[in-house]
Amino acid sequence: MCLHLKGCRDDRLRPGGHWKTDCDGLTGWLTVVLLYAPMQHNLFSEESGQHYATPLEVLVMYAVIRTGGKQYLVSPGEKLKIETTAHENGNIEFSDILAVSGEEGKFESDLTGAKVLASVVAHGRGEKILVFKLKRKKQYKKMQGHRQNFVEVKINEILVNGKSFKEA
Repeated sequence: MCLHLKGCRDDRLRPGGHWKTDCDGLTGWLTVVLLYAPMQHNLFSEESGQHYATPLEVLVMYAVIRTGGKQYLVSPGEKLKIETTAHENGNIEFSDILAVSGEEGKFESDLTGAKVLASVVAHGRGEKILVFKLKRKKQYKKMQGHRQNFVEVKINEILVNGKSFKEA
């Protein structure tokens, strides 16, 4: 059975509705649960008449860091928004490293002295989140807004076991 999703020219797919299928000899109605596939999608090549999958992007060198109570998968040259942290002259050093991979499919076993160096790109505040409290039948309503501060950083270098991984 083939599911034609985002970018397909098949007009039988209706969001939240049903889809009539007759692929691979199956007939009947299926409920559409998944509207879009974020990374993989079976595409149909009109020249060869065969299905093929889009290749996944593989991160060759990356590290998993922990900051602000969250874990981030980072690679050199990547920008990300983290919780507000103290920094000196626009540089941040992350020393809480959980995993480092320098080659595809291999992880570094010794992480003592491993660190990730980053530079501050911008400061800002996130989207507004509304907090609404209500106690029914008691005439109690309270609305409060919140915007979380963040720092946008660019990962410059990953250092582990004397090896240095920089942006290519």
